[in-house]
Amino acid sequence: ETITRLLQRLILNLTEDHTPLTENNIESDREDDTALTKINIESDREDHTALTEINIESDREDRKALTEINIESDRVDHTPLTENNIESDREDDTALTKINIESDREDDTALTKINIESDRVDHTALTEINIESDREDRKALTEINIESDRVDHTALTEINIESDSEDHTALNEVNIESD
Repeated sequence: ETITRLLQRLILNLTEDHTPLTENNIESDREDDTALTKINIESDREDHTALTEINIESDREDRKALTEINIESDRVDHTPLTENNIESDREDDTALTKINIESDREDDTALTKINIESDRVDHTALTEINIESDREDRKALTEINIESDRVDHTALTEINIESDSEDHTALNEVNIESD
């Protein structure tokens, strides 16, 4: 099964009182119940297509996306990550800080320390994503923690995604809280 199917199945297994939107679409605690996050993660297929279309919406009044991250696969030609476009909701429109993305180097170091600030008054992080490289030991996506815009700032979603190991075990420990 693909990673998307596994995630869908895990979401559908949640209780009725905690059922979010399906197809990797996680509801926010906004009044209009629009999605706070849409994550679409493809498997590491033979053609090496991989992570694509991580779209994180902000809680701005105009509902414009806070972040759009397009992550290319770890291809044979070792082309690195491209098209990381992160908007800022600050008055001076400066870019969001603390984005450190390493290239797909020969030593297999890769994505680390993506820290996306929110449009909160104190500019605390809305999202912390720590993505390890596609190493020989097949360690990969881990520790995607997406905070909600609740008053107490508790996490809306915690997703732990295992690598595309040889036995093709993939998603586990998907814990989605309801709002």
